[in-house]
Amino acid sequence: MHSQRLSAAVLAALGLLLLTAAFLTPGEPRLVPIGLPSGDHVTALAAGDGDSLLAATQAGQIWRYRDGLWTRERVDPEDRVITVLIGEPRHHPVGTARGLWWQAGVPLAAAPRVLDLLELDDGLVLAGDDGVRVLAEGHWHAPMTGSFAYRLQAQTRDGQRYLHVGTIGEGIYSVAAAQRLEPWQPNSRGLPEGVKVLSFAVTAGGRLLAGTDQGLYWQDGPGQDWQPLGADLADQRILALHRAAADEADVQRLWIGTDDGLLAVDLAEYRDNLEARATARTVAPIDEGVGIGSIVARVGHLAIGAGTVYELRDGRSGTWLLMILGGLGLLVVGAWLGLRSPRRPAG
Repeated sequence: MHSQRLSAAVLAALGLLLLTAAFLTPGEPRLVPIGLPSGDHVTALAAGDGDSLLAATQAGQIWRYRDGLWTRERVDPEDRVITVLIGEPRHHPVGTARGLWWQAGVPLAAAPRVLDLLELDDGLVLAGDDGVRVLAEGHWHAPMTGSFAYRLQAQTRDGQRYLHVGTIGEGIYSVAAAQRLEPWQPNSRGLPEGVKVLSFAVTAGGRLLAGTDQGLYWQDGPGQDWQPLGADLADQRILALHRAAADEADVQRLWIGTDDGLLAVDLAEYRDNLEARATARTVAPIDEGVGIGSIVARVGHLAIGAGTVYELRDGRSGTWLLMILGGLGLLVVGAWLGLRSPRRPAG
């Protein structure tokens, strides 16, 4: 009788321990699809007002995701393929495969395939399949032509403001922001010949990161040599980059979009150096055959664009479910044994 009650108590205690361990075990990050109701191919993502998410499609539609629901925006760029979103479409320009769609801005007579947009306090910079165009003082200028300009980035380093464009096959061109109407200059020393520059990010210290079809590189300052970051990324196409704010230990998390999924690496930045604290790790693989082309930070999580839209969430593995079921099973068996234990007669 005593042995049976002891066994019941031991089983119940083990069940409680197993349940406690299960709920204290962090979930494994995974990409959860939250695709559009239309099912259209998503071509661009951007943060919208009020922590909403904006998604543009190949069919020329713009959708808003808020509180778990998608609603279509009544903004129509004439059924053109949307290539770039940078914010609320009623207030910011929208890039398309046939030029710029802009309700309140200065019209662009040409119709390049717009591949990136960069808003400045006093103008706009456009990257397209025919080069770079700059809007300044109410007029469009073409300081760089004949190159396939793919990605833009602004950078402030040592108190100076610079603009950069990554090209397909010609590396990087750069200019001081104040001289942006002048010809942009090559800035590719140290990069592989014929490299395709696909993404940019800027560290907390103002250093420039460039994601390419041949790995990830960093530059201490404009005009200086590019250096590979390492982190075992040399064979990866770096399609998208997003740097999170540094934590209390001054470690910066760099999120990386590739053909195979979402990767992450922690950066350590020093006065005279930048390095990866370890090799890049795969946070969440993707099996859709479409690489991760955009990473957008929202409150508490990331939104990912890869043909459809995903959210990075903590998921629970099969092991976690087994721990829950095992803990509940032990509690039930312990309770059953406890109820079957004969009671000691009174007196």
